[in-house]
Amino acid sequence: MVGLGLLPGTGVLPGRAYSSAQGVNADGTVVVGVSSATGFNVEGFSWTPTGGMVVVGLAGGTLNEALGVDGSVVVGIGTGSGIPSEEAFRWTPTGVAGLGYLTGGNFSQAFGVNRDGTVVVGGSSASGTATNGEAFRWTQAGGMAGLGFLTGGNFSEALAVNADGTVVVGVGNATATGAYPEAFRWTQAGGMAGLGLLPGGSFTYAEAVNADGTVVVGYGDVTGGRRFAGPRLAACNRFRLC
Repeated sequence: MVGLGLLPGTGVLPGRAYSSAQGVNADGTVVVGVSSATGFNVEGFSWTPTGGMVVVGLAGGTLNEALGVDGSVVVGIGTGSGIPSEEAFRWTPTGVAGLGYLTGGNFSQAFGVNRDGTVVVGGSSASGTATNGEAFRWTQAGGMAGLGFLTGGNFSEALAVNADGTVVVGVGNATATGAYPEAFRWTQAGGMAGLGLLPGGSFTYAEAVNADGTVVVGYGDVTGGRRFAGPRLAACNRFRLC
């Protein structure tokens, strides 16, 4: 285990400097995450063995988090100069771009990116879903597209995508689970399908998928396990800090 260091600065609070790694690319040469930085900022970072830790994110803001990477393409959430609320971003060594919002939305966040950096997934508020949000899949050709909801649900969030960008996994709610979340797997042909619950459980999350999209992993509760309701879930997931 090797420490990756910190971005320059004193941290969010004096004497409270920190950094946290959130993702790594397929060949292990790029690590991304979040670090305290100069003044009271929190910045996303990209770390390489040769270049060390550099700032990534939207310019001019006070908060950026790098949450996913593949190749050298980094995705996350940030605020920037002139941006009224949090926006998903896609960063490369040659520049950064905000990915916008679903129609009618005012915040978005990106959690995963495919192997060649052409597909980004996450969640965004949208018309009629200002509180809960909807999973999205962004492509260079088509921009941001909502992936919908599980049957009877009104919240979804995409957390990972496979290597070629054809399989997306994440979490949403559904009639079958009431206010509690259920893991999902989405494909272009089949749409969004719930993955069910563990024995005696009330919620599941899907957090990662293998390269060809055939294996999904995550977590959930079981009989006697911890339970929490949907509204808390939606509020927490804006920054994935709880």
